[in-house]
Amino acid sequence: MEQLKKVAFMAALLASATAAADTVTGHVIDTAPAKTAVGISGFLLGGAVTGGPVGALIGGGLGWVLGDKSQEAIGVGDTAYRVRKADGKEVTVRSPKATWFIGDEVEIIGNRLVAVPSAETASSRYAF
Repeated sequence: MEQLKKVAFMAALLASATAAADTVTGHVIDTAPAKTAVGISGFLLGGAVTGGPVGALIGGGLGWVLGDKSQEAIGVGDTAYRVRKADGKEVTVRSPKATWFIGDEVEIIGNRLVAVPSAETASSRYAF
């Protein structure tokens, strides 16, 4: 009985892995590093100039927008990918070190993309 439970669990796990594959649909320029750096600088400068929290918040917001737009204008940035999840929603995920192509099947783990092994690879790993 215990062996049957293990086999059923592994079969369900294999079926869910192939059915829940997310697909890369495109790529965009990731401007998060510039938003962060310029936003923090604007926060500090705004707080220093006005001597209060309102100036810090305004400076941080302006710095965030300025960092985003300046990096887009220059055309420099990391790569982020648009991914269509299994439920149909489309999300943008940063992937500065890995390269993906449109149509690649991936899985989102944390905030990074990981390749989904093909069904043949998965079934050969779990021999019953």
